[in-house]
Amino acid sequence: MLAGSTSSLRNLVTCLSVSMDGTLLLSGSHDETVRLWDVQSKQTVRCITHKGPVTNAVIMAAPANMFLPDSRPAVALPRFSRHLLSSEGEGAESGGAWLRLGLYTQ
Repeated sequence: MLAGSTSSLRNLVTCLSVSMDGTLLLSGSHDETVRLWDVQSKQTVRCITHKGPVTNAVIMAAPANMFLPDSRPAVALPRFSRHLLSSEGEGAESGGAWLRLGLYTQ
């Protein structure tokens, strides 16, 4: 590897997602950040840090009534927990985070 190329790999953008209306861009990178961008102004709206390189990120539309004070899920959801994969064991090659809802894994 060439001298100085390690720092350029650390800043490598690994994933992008665009909002449905095209106003926001989400980027994930090897520098362990997820950034939300305003497309028109080309400015960062929010930066979130992560423990490790971000290799997959997506913007998903939320239901319209999700943020209403009296909004309740139609189906009761089981408690979930977050699991960070270690360098050993199943799924270690991805180095990602898993959210587990009951018997289902996403």
